[in-house]
Amino acid sequence: MIIVVEGISAGGKSTWVCSAGGPHVVSKNGRLAEACDRAADVAGAAAFWAERNFDRSRAALAVAHAMGHPLCDADPLKLHYGAGS
Repeated sequence: MIIVVEGISAGGKSTWVCSAGGPHVVSKNGRLAEACDRAADVAGAAAFWAERNFDRSRAALAVAHAMGHPLCDADPLKLHYGAGS
C-alpha cells in the first residue's frame, strides 16, 4: 500500500511527510532543468512529466517491497488530473 498525503498548496504536506516518514518518504520531482517548455512543446512536456511521475511511482513500489508502506506527498502518478476531463 502506498500512503499519499493530499491537500491544498502550501498546506504543510511536504513538511509533515518529511518529519513523519523517515526512510519511507518517496521524494517529489521538483523542478528539473531538462524539462520541456510547456508553451513551446505541450506534448513533449506532457511526456516528460508522465515519465518522471512513472519513475516516482516505481520508487514508491521499491520502498513498499523493501520496507513496507511508502509515504508520498501527492499522488505519484497524478491520476486525479484527468478525472474531470
